[in-house]
Amino acid sequence: MRSALAITATATAALFSSALSAPVMDELWRRASNSVTSDVNYAASKSYTHVIVGCGLGGLTTAVRLSEDPKNTVLCLEAGGDSRTDDRVVSMTQYGKAFGTELDWGWATTPQPAAGGNTKTIRGGKTLGGSTAINNGAWGRGDAAQYDGLSQLGNDGWSWSDIESYMKKSEDWNAPQGWQKDAGAQGDSSAHGTGGPVTVSFTPDMYKGPHQKAYVKALNNALGVPEVSDLAAGNVSGVVSYSQNSMQPTGNQIRVSSATAYLSPVEKIRPNLVVLLNWRGVKMNMASSNNGKHKAASVVAQSTKSGPQRTFKASKGVIVSAGAIRTPLFLEASGIGNADVLKKIGVQQQIDLPGVGKGLIEQTMNSIGSKQGHYDPSGKGPSNIIAFPNIYQVMSNATEVRSWIESNMDSWAQAQVNAGSAVNKAGLLKQYELTVKLIFDDKVGIVELFGDHGYPQSGMGVDLWQMMPFSRGSVHSTDASGFSHPQLNPGYFTNPVDMALTVAGLRAARKTLKDSAIRDGLGETESLPGFSVIPDNDQQGDFAKWQNFVLKGNGGNGFSSVHHPIATASMMSRELGGVVDPNFKVYDTENVWIVDASVLPTQMTAHLSASLYGLAEKAAATIRKA
Repeated sequence: MRSALAITATATAALFSSALSAPVMDELWRRASNSVTSDVNYAASKSYTHVIVGCGLGGLTTAVRLSEDPKNTVLCLEAGGDSRTDDRVVSMTQYGKAFGTELDWGWATTPQPAAGGNTKTIRGGKTLGGSTAINNGAWGRGDAAQYDGLSQLGNDGWSWSDIESYMKKSEDWNAPQGWQKDAGAQGDSSAHGTGGPVTVSFTPDMYKGPHQKAYVKALNNALGVPEVSDLAAGNVSGVVSYSQNSMQPTGNQIRVSSATAYLSPVEKIRPNLVVLLNWRGVKMNMASSNNGKHKAASVVAQSTKSGPQRTFKASKGVIVSAGAIRTPLFLEASGIGNADVLKKIGVQQQIDLPGVGKGLIEQTMNSIGSKQGHYDPSGKGPSNIIAFPNIYQVMSNATEVRSWIESNMDSWAQAQVNAGSAVNKAGLLKQYELTVKLIFDDKVGIVELFGDHGYPQSGMGVDLWQMMPFSRGSVHSTDASGFSHPQLNPGYFTNPVDMALTVAGLRAARKTLKDSAIRDGLGETESLPGFSVIPDNDQQGDFAKWQNFVLKGNGGNGFSSVHHPIATASMMSRELGGVVDPNFKVYDTENVWIVDASVLPTQMTAHLSASLYGLAEKAAATIRKA
């Protein structure tokens, strides 16, 4: 016999279904069973303890962790839509298909002198999951010394041992299967977590051809780069023949984004979490608190530039997770930043933090390659051979290079300040000193040599980027609307060290492709740029010709951005130009935190996602205690 409750529920459903149309019933059921909505009226019908601006990696990680506490009610505002079932997103085989579409912010830079006055594009995911929905999913962490170094910039308590536990918390690691081990895949189980939200595995379609081992052997022969077992273990100066990805271990290279990892498992069972799509946070309303600090009272959201605004109150606080490009814009629209910038966009200054938008660090990429030789790649990929040689492996005169850097750091730092890319010389010198220590003393990987089958030619290629740039840039609002394109100036190659290291990396890449393991073993030789464009010599080619290739190669387009911008709201002491303290809180505020790549003050020798998941887990734990 059915219970009275069941009978009542059935009768109620029948009553409502007779009175309401099917679409209305569908919407009511969706609201009752799903955290994700595009209905602003539904979102406005609730009250919130926390409002999060941006539902990418940092935003969704924080939203889901905060809403684990039933006393918290969390709203996450997402400027884009939900692409979890979009063919351009679901499988890594479609990597790149989202670029230049509505899923991509596609920020154009200001004209760059290093690019002959042309602009460059920085990609960023404009969709649920942010850039984790459109990136290539490479998984690895920086060198342990790089996390330890964060404490030298005023971040007491930060270290590898601390952040490692949070990085592991985010993971559900899958060891290589038997056939993958036979092909050469390795992993260190002690370096990973299991049972976390983000599935990490080796691609089920991974290449099994001879080019993987040949590339590893060539790197060892040509440069002395050793093979390491795992790029997540804290010692990454070496090469792995197979890297890991945020990807399901079975199926057609199924992407794991922050949306599928964190949100999907709870969206139908978490009534205290609302994710509002196609509405962006444009500013905070601030008020003074009893202790004299500023308190965020609410967030103003808008769907279109000409559309109505809605205000969402936050009783406990606001978390800004809009990413390294958009987070500074949101802060400036809220009156937080440099007085001169705020005056230009007509915003009254609330908090004087000149570091907002300054200190931008972005990497650049160039590729060389060969045409297909006589080998079968035996698989679909994606390409996943990653090497991080250190300075002594790519430069025979590394000691002299160190002296050159140290004797010029002062003037270079002042030049960046004069260009508006740094707050003060003292702060940038601290970063430079740390970078020099990491490069020359700790011997962290200084360039990435990414073994790329089928790009930029049909055979083996090498994608090269300098991991720890000395150049700095900036990003600022052009108005207070939250919809206008920012003034985005990455300042590519404004410090000469970056070109020196880039050319050294390209020479190292050429030397690797020339090695017998590739030349004879695969039957390949460099065809881009090729020896007719850059004649070979005992230094692997003339510096000036390589520099020209960096700036103007690839049919005149030259280098591209790597799409890893950081450091526009840095976690540093305030006197050095920092914007947030070691607990992610914006200086002079009581309840505003930033959780995204903008707080990282220096680059890592890694693709960033694994580090950022750990950072977001640490931030969420910190904010829950606030």
